[in-house]
Amino acid sequence: MKKYVIFTNDIHPIGGTQMLVAGRAKYLENHDWQVYIFFGGAPFGTSDIPSLTKYISGCGFNELWKRPYKLSDHDRNRVLDRMVDILRIDPRINNEIIIESHEENLASWAELLAERIHARHFFIATNEVYRGDNKYYFENLNFFYFKNQRREIFISNNTIKKLFNGHRGLEKRSLEIPAGVNAGKEMDAIQDVKNPVIDRVASDDWLNIAYMGRTEKYYVPAVFEGVAEFSKNHPDKKIQFVIVGSLTRGYSKADRLELLKKLFTDSPNVIVHGLGNLVPIPRALFKKLDVVIAGAQTAVFCAYENVPVIATIVDSEKTAGCLYYDTNDAWNSESKYSFAEMLEKVLVNREYDHRQINLPERHPAEWHYEKTLEIMR
Repeated sequence: MKKYVIFTNDIHPIGGTQMLVAGRAKYLENHDWQVYIFFGGAPFGTSDIPSLTKYISGCGFNELWKRPYKLSDHDRNRVLDRMVDILRIDPRINNEIIIESHEENLASWAELLAERIHARHFFIATNEVYRGDNKYYFENLNFFYFKNQRREIFISNNTIKKLFNGHRGLEKRSLEIPAGVNAGKEMDAIQDVKNPVIDRVASDDWLNIAYMGRTEKYYVPAVFEGVAEFSKNHPDKKIQFVIVGSLTRGYSKADRLELLKKLFTDSPNVIVHGLGNLVPIPRALFKKLDVVIAGAQTAVFCAYENVPVIATIVDSEKTAGCLYYDTNDAWNSESKYSFAEMLEKVLVNREYDHRQINLPERHPAEWHYEKTLEIMR
C-alpha cells in the first residue's frame, strides 16, 4: 500500500502552500497513492480550494503549531496516536510511506510520526523568513542539519543559507536536485476556464493594474500606496485596480480594506475591483491587464501570460523591477524602485514594450511532482 502524508499549514484558506498541497495531492491520487493531509487548524469546514475540502474532516490538529518537545509525553503521544489511527496501516502487507512537511514545528511532528510508522520524512520549506516572532528554527538547527546530512531537505541553496545562518558553516544542501526541478511547485494556477467575475473588468480606454496574491503579505500596503500615488500623478488616466485575492478573510483584512478606502475614496479616476480568490485564474483576465504586481510563484505564473510583472520582495516595501527582465528572483531580489516608480516605467515611459523577456523553460506542475517523487523514492 502506498501512503503519502503531508504536514502543512491550515488548508481552509488559499495561499501558495495550499496550492502546492492541492496540486501534489491530485497528482499522487492519480498515481494510486492514498493521501493524508495533517494540518494546523480546525478539523471541519471547507477549503477555499475546493479540491482540498475532502481532506479536512478529522485531520486538523491545533497542536501542530506547538513545538512537540514543549508538550508532555502524554499530550504528544495522544496526538501521534490519533494520526496512526487515521492512517490505518496494515502491518501484514508491504507498505511504502512517504511524509512531507513544510514548516519547522510541522517537521518535528512529521519526524516523530515517521519514527512511529517506519516512514521516510522529507522537509520542503515553504517559509519566506526563518527568524522573528513565532519562528523557532534557531532552536532546531541541529535537527535540520541532520535532515540535510540524510539528504531529506528539498530547498534551494539560498534558502539553506537563510535557514542555517552560518550554523556549522553549512551553505549547500546535500541532496542533489536536477536543474529546473521545483519540489515546492504550486498547481497550475492559470487555466483556460470561464468565470463571469472577470466581466467586471473593462478594457477599452482604461489602464488596468492588478495585484495578485494574499493581501496580508508584508508588502501589500506599499503596493496599494504605490497604485494610489501613480493614479494621483496621472489624473487624466482612467485606472482600474484589480485585486485577485481575498479581502474579507484573514487576520489583516480589515486593515487592508480600511487602507483601500482611505487611498481611493477621493480618487475619481480609479475604480477598485476586488475579484476575491479565483481558483483557477482565468487566462482571459490577462488579456485585459496592462501590468501585474505579484510575488513568489504567483509572479512566476503570471510572467508567462504576456503581461509585465512587477515582482514584490518578501521583506521589502520596494521592488527589483519586472520579473525576467530586471530580476529572475520573485522572492529575494535587491530592492531598487518604489511601486509608483515601476508603474511609471511600465505604463507611461513604456520601457518594457520592446525589451526581450528572459523566460526560463516551463514545465507543468505535474512534471515537478513526478521528478520530486522520483528523487524521494
